[in-house]
Amino acid sequence: MKTQDMKIVVKSEGSKKSEKFIIDVIDGDNVIHSESVKGLQERDRIVWKLADMYGALDIEIVQPREGFKLSEVPSIPVLEEEEAELFFEENSEFVYNRILQAVEEGIESGNNTINLFELNGSGVCITSEKSNWRHGVQQALDYYTVNEMYDRCARADLLLKKL
Repeated sequence: MKTQDMKIVVKSEGSKKSEKFIIDVIDGDNVIHSESVKGLQERDRIVWKLADMYGALDIEIVQPREGFKLSEVPSIPVLEEEEAELFFEENSEFVYNRILQAVEEGIESGNNTINLFELNGSGVCITSEKSNWRHGVQQALDYYTVNEMYDRCARADLLLKKL
């Protein structure tokens, strides 16, 4: 594996009390590994393990912008993919609103991965890589257009321009 473009990006998430971190291993423009951890010791242990595993020499610590806070990831009452698809069909407006919110936060925070939904309070999240954000926002725009939600169309259009 070519290591010259490999880097590890560590982002702080949440408050100082919770000490949550997102650790991404990036090869060029692609996230090849993403992991969420709690606590400084666990963060450091995982960062060094990944640096050794992937041969990454560049480690970047990204601090969130002062005053910026990610929203709480909504929990949906499903545990399996089939249930999730049905939930999404029955709650389209909620789903598309969350997609826009999460993509806006991803852009603002500089994250390459966003957490969209937590599965039934399990701590397991449905995530989306930055390369998929445009498609999700376009789907939201299509939904808002058909349902004549023009204020949200404008918001989705603005996001598409930022992507």
